[in-house]
Amino acid sequence: MDKDTRYRKTGSGVDAIATRQPGLATRQRSLLILVDGRRTAGELAMLTAAFGDTEELLQALLSQGFIEAVDQVHAVPSGPAPLASAPAPLVAAAAVPLAKARSLASRRLIDLLGPGASELCVKLEATRTAEEFRGTLRRVEGILREVVGSQRATQFVNEVETLRVS
Repeated sequence: MDKDTRYRKTGSGVDAIATRQPGLATRQRSLLILVDGRRTAGELAMLTAAFGDTEELLQALLSQGFIEAVDQVHAVPSGPAPLASAPAPLVAAAAVPLAKARSLASRRLIDLLGPGASELCVKLEATRTAEEFRGTLRRVEGILREVVGSQRATQFVNEVETLRVS
């Protein structure tokens, strides 16, 4: 496996996270959360060194259809967005399903916090209703205020709230 290959989640991968698909090992799930279309296999291996053989985990996710090589799809900007820059908005014109809102919020959390975001992502992904999602989002905001500061926490919540969760 090429260390410079970038991977992104497929629709099945997004669904597997959103529905907490049974049969997906904890390490696979954690790695799947980190796959964002920008990080290379080498970067993912560094982030998940404690998981064991990241190449083997990536191969399993590939063979199960949860991820695909970005080069096979289209090019994306390289590397994660720098934390000091303003992230791209998550704006959606129409209402988005709860699963998609959870996925987008999780991606933004990972952009902000890196692998340390996984516990917060799990909390967001565990929500079952739009109301529960918004309540969890408020709790995540409080944690973010302590970790990244008020301005960035507010920016995160405002971006996610622009999604009309259905």
